[in-house]
Amino acid sequence: MDLPAVLIGCLVGCIVAATGIGGGVLLMPLLIIVLRVSPIAAVGTALLFMSGTKLWAVALHWRQHTVDFRLAGQLSLGSIPGAFAGAAALSALHARMGDGVNSFLRTAIGILLIAIPLLSIVLDAFKRGQPSAFGASALSQTRPEWKRAACIGLAGGFLVSATSVGSGSLIILLLLIWCRRPPVVLVGTDIFHAMILTAVATLIHLRMNPVNFAMAGQLLVGSLVGVAVGTRLSADMAPAWLRRTLLILAATGGLAML
Repeated sequence: MDLPAVLIGCLVGCIVAATGIGGGVLLMPLLIIVLRVSPIAAVGTALLFMSGTKLWAVALHWRQHTVDFRLAGQLSLGSIPGAFAGAAALSALHARMGDGVNSFLRTAIGILLIAIPLLSIVLDAFKRGQPSAFGASALSQTRPEWKRAACIGLAGGFLVSATSVGSGSLIILLLLIWCRRPPVVLVGTDIFHAMILTAVATLIHLRMNPVNFAMAGQLLVGSLVGVAVGTRLSADMAPAWLRRTLLILAATGGLAML
């Protein structure tokens, strides 16, 4: 048993369950930099780990009645086609570039980890400064919620399947801006939807790209404890400060990968 992998699984599981953010954003740089997993194998391995972790997290959020199943279904309308498109794009790059895809993917994930915190800052600024033009109430007058949710899912599904980043970072950020729900419900809903998305993306990667099963199993062992702690924290505290800290860590990890 690899103790660093178990501890990383515990940390990531706790953060995912508490905030809806942290799976790919924190796990990918840790897999690549600390555990020395190749970037293309890290994508499938992270997806396999997150599908198992989020299954456990969903069970706990279900008991707390913090899952909006209708919204999760609307997200899936876009995210499942997006997952197929993302995996196909990654497989095509692998076929064309060979082992060079690892260098390309490391750079792409690093840029994405920097871009997501910047996007969070921009969206938060718009939400505070222009609530009537940019908030959920204004958008609900111009576009049905299911269309917004499907578009969010499509973008998130592509990024998740291609990089493993996005299910609990980009999607939850957009949900917090554009969907009028209590934050704890959005976290639970995002985790439920991410469970579906990562399970589909994992099955696709099992056929198309390499997956490190032993590493994923060790990460999952640690996540069993981490998810239980994180789910309790999500109900007992406001996670905004923790989300900002995680996004700063994600940007730091992204810089380290460039």
